[in-house]
Amino acid sequence: MAERVRKPYAIQWPVSQRTIEAIDRNFDEIFRRLSLEQDVVAAVKPIDLGSDQDVTGNLSVQHLNGGAGASDTTFWRGDGTWATPPGASGGSPWEGIAGAGGNGFAILTHPSGLSNVGSPTTPTSVGTASSAHDATDSFRSFATGATAGASAGWHLGIGAGSDHFRREQTFDATFIIKTGSSVANCRIWVGVRQNAANFTNVDDGPAHHAAFRFSTVAGDATWKASTKDATSQTVTDTGATVQPSTIYVLRIRTVDAATVGFSVNGSAETQVTATLPAATQGLTISCLIFTTEAVTKSILSSRASVRFGQAGR
Repeated sequence: MAERVRKPYAIQWPVSQRTIEAIDRNFDEIFRRLSLEQDVVAAVKPIDLGSDQDVTGNLSVQHLNGGAGASDTTFWRGDGTWATPPGASGGSPWEGIAGAGGNGFAILTHPSGLSNVGSPTTPTSVGTASSAHDATDSFRSFATGATAGASAGWHLGIGAGSDHFRREQTFDATFIIKTGSSVANCRIWVGVRQNAANFTNVDDGPAHHAAFRFSTVAGDATWKASTKDATSQTVTDTGATVQPSTIYVLRIRTVDAATVGFSVNGSAETQVTATLPAATQGLTISCLIFTTEAVTKSILSSRASVRFGQAGR
């Protein structure tokens, strides 16, 4: 037997006296049916998460794994658990980077000098170093001499003792720096490079690197993502403009076996797949500025960290 489908009734206007009398006689039944239909609609209507009417206030954490593990220092992870972000577990800002917390190390370039957490190599200072502060952070300032080609900054050694990590180990490196009062006529290199050779006052960099480059000699106005294998270099624009006296959070990471990602201040990641450092090449880090005129230039560094292996995943 075919299912009977009830069609909605339409009331024609103007309403006749007969229609008014029919509504009056059956008012209670009409009201009951309308109420039932409203209840059904309310029960099956999907919730629109973008609607101010459907969703208001905050979602209780009790709806997410019963709130187990939820606190002001955790976040809801994609695998359905509450977890503590790296560096946010209290105590040292680098907790979880070195030692039992995972593979990695940090360079703390605090105003009074350079120090490290978890690195077997003592960072090397280049140029004239001094303390520096602003309203947001404290830095170690590194200034070149007033000679074209002079350099300043820091690096984590050169040679076998600086073989700290590999690209195949899924590294994740972050540098917090501030540019000096002038970014005219200079080169800046910040990033990951092979342990056997450092960045110098050239635009192509050493073999086996993945680093941020800013070079007025090359016509750069933005941070460039520079990668190089044993012989060839690839330069990709990140779109992030380089300005004087500006703080930058520069991140370089292994995305997958064939990709390295670059991001500036948490912006959209620039991913590079060409001419990457060899997967098994020993790597370390540097933060350097070179003046290309007889004028002193400076770079300020707050801190840097590298996580790798299981800790970097």
